[in-house]
Amino acid sequence: MGYRIDFALAGGVLRAVVSGRSALVSDIAREIGEQVRRNAVRHLLIDVRKLRDRYGRLRSLLAAQDLPGIRGQGRN
Repeated sequence: MGYRIDFALAGGVLRAVVSGRSALVSDIAREIGEQVRRNAVRHLLIDVRKLRDRYGRLRSLLAAQDLPGIRGQGRN
């Protein structure tokens, strides 16, 4: 079984709910990054609670180069 990402856009925030099993974190980040660019959003919420093997993956996901302009925002 692979992974699934459900996207929702509301109030300028793109929500990405990731479920299943993560294959490669870079694939997940690339798909989320495509949606960020396509929708020109400034805020992103990534929910990995339904991702089975999420432990240790969140840091890699947030560090991925495929998330344009998201890193560093809101980390004050």
